[in-house]
Amino acid sequence: MFPSRFSIQALLGLGLLAWAAAEWAEAGFNAPEIINRLPKLKEQTELYFIVDTLEYLQRGGRIGGTAALMGTLLQIKPILYFNSSGIIDVFEKVRTKGKAWQRVITELDRALSSGISYRIAVIHVGLPEEGNKIAKELQEKYFAHEIRVFEAGPVIATHVGPGATGLAFHPWPH
Repeated sequence: MFPSRFSIQALLGLGLLAWAAAEWAEAGFNAPEIINRLPKLKEQTELYFIVDTLEYLQRGGRIGGTAALMGTLLQIKPILYFNSSGIIDVFEKVRTKGKAWQRVITELDRALSSGISYRIAVIHVGLPEEGNKIAKELQEKYFAHEIRVFEAGPVIATHVGPGATGLAFHPWPH
């Protein structure tokens, strides 16, 4: 759906991977060691994004006008994710943003069921208050895990549009 190289850099480069690299540097790892660690962490990172409006997917040629109209009327909220090829794709289509978030939380619960610590990033496009609210709710439920809020970069924001929100997470410490 989107070019994988730019999508991964735009989303994960903003937060989780850069955050991990900075902590590894503070812990005394040198640049080659950090660079060698990042691919494995990237593979373990999951990302789910909920699109608030279909308008930007239509503008970008990702969906047609009829699909956008029907999806809007039915309150369809696509959940995007990175598929096995590293390309952003549709994970699932659900009705309403609330149900979309429930589905994303189900994926987070699945990952956290491993019993190990996770780092969780709430990602938003132009919704800092909502991002902070989601992070606070997650922190109350998942108090043993580290949670932060990030705003999506302009490349992804252009594709998903304002109001999009999501989660990225991976095991940490790694």
